[in-house]
Amino acid sequence: MSEHGPILVPLDGSELAERAVPVAAELARRAGAELRLLHVHDPIAAEPIHVKGLPVIDDHMRSLRHEHEQAYLDRASQRLAPGARVSVGLLDGPVAVAIIRYAERTHASLIVISSHARGGFERAWLGSETDEMVRLSHVPLLVVRPEPGQLSGSFRRILVPLDGSVAAESILPHAVQIARLEREAELILLEVVQPIAAAAWVPGAPLHATVPAEDLIRPEVGAAQEYLDGVAGRLATSGMRVRARVESAAIVAPAILEIAREEHADLVALATHGRSGIARLMLGSVADKLLRGSHTPMLLFRPPASARFM
Repeated sequence: MSEHGPILVPLDGSELAERAVPVAAELARRAGAELRLLHVHDPIAAEPIHVKGLPVIDDHMRSLRHEHEQAYLDRASQRLAPGARVSVGLLDGPVAVAIIRYAERTHASLIVISSHARGGFERAWLGSETDEMVRLSHVPLLVVRPEPGQLSGSFRRILVPLDGSVAAESILPHAVQIARLEREAELILLEVVQPIAAAAWVPGAPLHATVPAEDLIRPEVGAAQEYLDGVAGRLATSGMRVRARVESAAIVAPAILEIAREEHADLVALATHGRSGIARLMLGSVADKLLRGSHTPMLLFRPPASARFM
């Protein structure tokens, strides 16, 4: 999340997609940013947006779908974000590509999106486009789940999984900027160390002897704690409230979800590539599982290639 750029919310006409707007509006208010509602025109949509009271075709039998979509955005800005500094944009092209290009062209600070839209699978484009936006966008993406109840734009406890890589740390500036919007916000840095499953042979011992698993993992846990303490120390010098937590687990993604619940995290923030793009936080692995399994909002950032492969 960079400063001063607009905060974007893609909408597809559904109530589920619209639930991202209050979250984005609250963030925009606190950051002093402009809120911008977007819709991507889909000329072959099975169920296009229609605004009650507007004609569907003109006198020459031409479709007025663009007019309906523009009217929808105009009315949505008044209905969903009253009093906010808000504008709208109607885009053309493939959905994810159109949104990302617009975000980059306008130097957007954040894209806020509901992970499911149009009432389910039959009419959704946002739900199916989220993965592609995560893969392609270098603009941070805040993904919220349209769960029952009021979604909040307040993020006081932010869980930040790290793995020791430069790429994974690229999420930190964006997490810090969101944390600074909230009084007494806290960053919780987490590294999940995976135990070594294989038995280890000790010189001089019988071939069947093994080293206890806790002895094998202890050096990794210690190294992870030292690393996180160093990152936390750097962040603390800028006035952030931050603490470090190291856990061991055989499978990383479920461990992160469980720790998010234990910590009552309001947000999980992570880069979509880590460990030089090999495994740990790479989309399609941990980040993908978190995106699909988390009921906690997620802040995702895809660092540029120069950071991913350092």
